[in-house]
Amino acid sequence: MDMLKVLSRNQQAVFTYKDTDSASKTFRVMRQRAIVKLGIPELKKIHEYTFRYWRATVEYQEYGKEGPVMLLLGHKTNQQMYMYVQLSHIYFGGSPKYVSKWIYNDEEELEAVNEGWILHREDKENNRYLYKKQVRSAATIGHD
Repeated sequence: MDMLKVLSRNQQAVFTYKDTDSASKTFRVMRQRAIVKLGIPELKKIHEYTFRYWRATVEYQEYGKEGPVMLLLGHKTNQQMYMYVQLSHIYFGGSPKYVSKWIYNDEEELEAVNEGWILHREDKENNRYLYKKQVRSAATIGHD
């Protein structure tokens, strides 16, 4: 990301190719150079669609819903979504990560709501409320 940020912003796109075949060929050549230079033959497993799968899996992990992923990828039905749900289960355990805390008074509750915490359960017997908040997974670092 740091390398991309320092590039000039004169054009609409960062990488410009005359067509998708040229972009694909350039990707394969650069991948092969990296394999030779780094000596990591597993890089051969990375394809153009690998990035799409990764992004969709991270998106599902972050939101825990199919809608945002379908919108991102342009899917009209959720039939194709099951692959990303399965990948999310494999790599992240399948559901978004949450933290929770008990709230005991109105001031704490106001602060929690302003910070994005959501009421999960009430314990009227002990006059407390359990709030939860979704946290970003480590896989979403650098993800906007």
